[in-house]
Amino acid sequence: MIEENFWNPSVDYNPFDIFATWLKEAKRAGEDPANAAAVASADLTGQPSVRIMLLKYIDDNGFIFFTNFNSRKGRDFTENPKAAFDIYWKTLGRQISVRGIIENIDDKLSDEYFHSRPRGSQIASAISKQSSVMPSREDFLKKFDEIDKKYAGKEIPRPPHWHGFIIIPHYIEFFQDAEYRMHYRRAFTREDTSKNIWTSKILYP
Repeated sequence: MIEENFWNPSVDYNPFDIFATWLKEAKRAGEDPANAAAVASADLTGQPSVRIMLLKYIDDNGFIFFTNFNSRKGRDFTENPKAAFDIYWKTLGRQISVRGIIENIDDKLSDEYFHSRPRGSQIASAISKQSSVMPSREDFLKKFDEIDKKYAGKEIPRPPHWHGFIIIPHYIEFFQDAEYRMHYRRAFTREDTSKNIWTSKILYP
C-alpha cells in the first residue's frame, strides 16, 4: 500500500526507494513481467522510437538495462544519449515515467549478467545483427548451431557490442489511478544528476 504521506509534497522521499517498493508490490500482485518497460530514444534527426525492454537492476545512480549496441536503439543511445521509459502495472493502476541521460556500465557487470542468461540466449545475442536485414533464417539457425558446437563445454564469450547501460534520471513521476480519473501524480526532479537531491511537486491528473 502507498503511504498516505507520499502524496504530500512537503514530506521527503527518495524516488529510487519508492520505485523499488512499487516494483516489489507489482511482482507480488502478479504482474508478469513486472520489470517490462517501454523505453524511448531518438536519433540525431529527432526521430523517436520505442520498444519494450526489461529493467534488470536499480542502483543509487539509476536504472540498468542490457542490449546490442549495434542495433537501432543502440545507435540512438550512442548518438543521442538521452532516453525515457514508462512502466505500467494494470493490476495496481500504477505507472512510473522516467527521463534521463545514458551512460555505459562497466564490463564486469555486463559479463556477470550475460553469463547468468540461458546458454541459448547468450548464443543468440552473440550472433544476432540486431535490427539489420536477415537474408535467411536458416543461415541464422545454422550459425547458432555452429557457435553452440564451437563452445561445447566452454563459456560463451560476451560480444563487445552487447553490454549494459544505465539511465541516470533527472525526472521520475509516479502515477496512481483513482476514481473519476482524479488520479494522483507526484513528479521528482533534480538539476544535478551526480547528486541525490530531489524536489517534488504534485501534478493535476
